[in-house]
Amino acid sequence: MYEFIMLANFLLWAAMVFVFVRKPAASVFHPFAFYLTFHFLLFVIRPPLVYYRGYNLIYKAYLFTPSLSEKTDALLVTMIGLVAFGIANLYVARTPITFTRTPGDEALRNRLIVPFALMALVLAPVAIYSMLTSWAADISGMGQMVMDHQTGISINTQSNGYFYESRLMLGPIAVIFAWLMRFRWYSFLPLAAFVILGGGTGTRGPFILAAVALGLIWLYERRRKWPDVRMVLAFIVLAGVFTAVGNDRGHAIRGLFVESQVDAWNSGDDPRFLEGMDTGNLEYVEYLTHTIPARTGTYGYFLDNLQVFTEPVPRVLWPGKPVGEPIKLFNLMDYGYPIGMTRSLPGEGWYSLGFAGVALWCALFGALWGWVYEAFARNRAQGLRLISYLVILPLSILFFRDGVLVTMLRFLLFLAFPLVTLYLIARLFGIVPARTAGPKRDDPHHGPVGPDDRTASQLPGRAARARGDLAPKPAKAESQSAAQAKLPRAYRFRSSAGTRVK
Repeated sequence: MYEFIMLANFLLWAAMVFVFVRKPAASVFHPFAFYLTFHFLLFVIRPPLVYYRGYNLIYKAYLFTPSLSEKTDALLVTMIGLVAFGIANLYVARTPITFTRTPGDEALRNRLIVPFALMALVLAPVAIYSMLTSWAADISGMGQMVMDHQTGISINTQSNGYFYESRLMLGPIAVIFAWLMRFRWYSFLPLAAFVILGGGTGTRGPFILAAVALGLIWLYERRRKWPDVRMVLAFIVLAGVFTAVGNDRGHAIRGLFVESQVDAWNSGDDPRFLEGMDTGNLEYVEYLTHTIPARTGTYGYFLDNLQVFTEPVPRVLWPGKPVGEPIKLFNLMDYGYPIGMTRSLPGEGWYSLGFAGVALWCALFGALWGWVYEAFARNRAQGLRLISYLVILPLSILFFRDGVLVTMLRFLLFLAFPLVTLYLIARLFGIVPARTAGPKRDDPHHGPVGPDDRTASQLPGRAARARGDLAPKPAKAESQSAAQAKLPRAYRFRSSAGTRVK
């Protein structure tokens, strides 16, 4: 039965890919392309590996063994999530991507260099200091994050959470710099520094998001809807770096610069290909179907999302702030040891309301990401709006993997802060980026512009004249009788004989 479900899962994913690529809006800039990739890596490739190769690293760590029925339910959860997200997302995000560039866009990019320098001068030192503080804590073995063993959640006990997360701002700053410098070789130096600093802290997600965002901007600049083979190979190399950094929590990178006072982190097991916790969402969903509701007796009913109201309050101002969710109907730690678990988007739906929750939660965020895409595609975003969308879109990868609303909002705050700051400084300097929205589709003075910048001969006559490629169409000649009606009566001619009468 489980083998049949794995096959059905693959066929469903292939069918959704077929439906997607036939849509006019299909491209790597579409949120559903990211969800298809996420589902393929974690819920199509991994199930046969876990089942046939006997991956049990997470099972041993979490102190549970799912039954075949629970494993089947977990795959059904992911399949329902794929369909629900896909239907909602494709229904909302239907506008094809267009590649537009006007002389005003290039001029705006040049004018943004000074505001960007001021923004980076203010924000980059804070973010770098946050990184170096983590380096110092990791080298000395006195980490800033301490795990609460009752909930399995790590809490910050030595500094302010806002300062700790401010390191995320380096990613957008590095990406914007590369875009402003038009991808010259030296424009990648800030990104390289960000990868080294971030890798030294053991965190991988932020530099993955920055690298994907930079790749999207590069593709858009070159008017390509899909990545080529070179970009796919680069992604594979990046995935290797991601795994290596995660295995030793950045110890090797730190060792290149300073001598650590603690030994490299070692879990005691040597994870095989895709067996580690970074890609263990299948086992996490299986843990959820194993415990909820059979052992907990109830669902979460989406109450965990109330954390968005308690999370912004610093613990120094609220010493008794709840760890994690403010209202919990059950504790998953009572049934195993699920440390470091990320529920994923469909898993969060099951956690909250079973199969109905999966359909509701995935459809909700499928529509939400579709709306974000439409705001980008319909307005033919350029300039800061274009960069904002392409910086935020990779955040969907992290959100699909985590599934919890508070995580998306936490990352969004620090990813968007440099962009908002740059916009405000540009406004202060009188650089009003109104043209970053680009010409709208109903703009009669621009006409349709496609990926190939069609010439006048390829456009309808009316659209070509509206764009200025053709001369205005001459006015229709008036009939002889209408022309005579405008003359004085004494100079009118008879249409039959052509003689003048007074």
